[in-house]
Amino acid sequence: MNTRDLRQRLGYTQEQMARACNVSVSTIRAWDQGARNPSGAALRLLQTLNAPPQGRKNREPRQNMPTVATVAGVKVMIFYNDHAPPHVHLSKGDMDVVVPIASPGLPSWAFTRGERREVLRWMKERSTALLAAWDRARAGESPGGVE
Repeated sequence: MNTRDLRQRLGYTQEQMARACNVSVSTIRAWDQGARNPSGAALRLLQTLNAPPQGRKNREPRQNMPTVATVAGVKVMIFYNDHAPPHVHLSKGDMDVVVPIASPGLPSWAFTRGERREVLRWMKERSTALLAAWDRARAGESPGGVE
């Protein structure tokens, strides 16, 4: 696994990745340079972060997930106190897809082509506002709306 590419795709500095993986910055540096390889829980976390967004049927209760916007009929939601990396949940009908804010992408089976195109365009144009909403939700505050 190329941790430097993953880290850069997620928009993380070495310091941010070290905090997310609960390792030292020197460990991240060694992974980036290929001098060492991640293992154990850190490896599993990196594999999860590197996996494509996954769709799933409604398994999570929605009452604690504020909707920050609706784009092309797709709800854009953020959980309070959710795990890193910063991401949104896109939901329509019984489909729920988790998409990283720093590198948005959607699998071809998620929503219609037009919905995917519109939602991705919207996310890219509003990434700064989405990250601010993510930070507010992580702090236990209302993320507010994203126009």
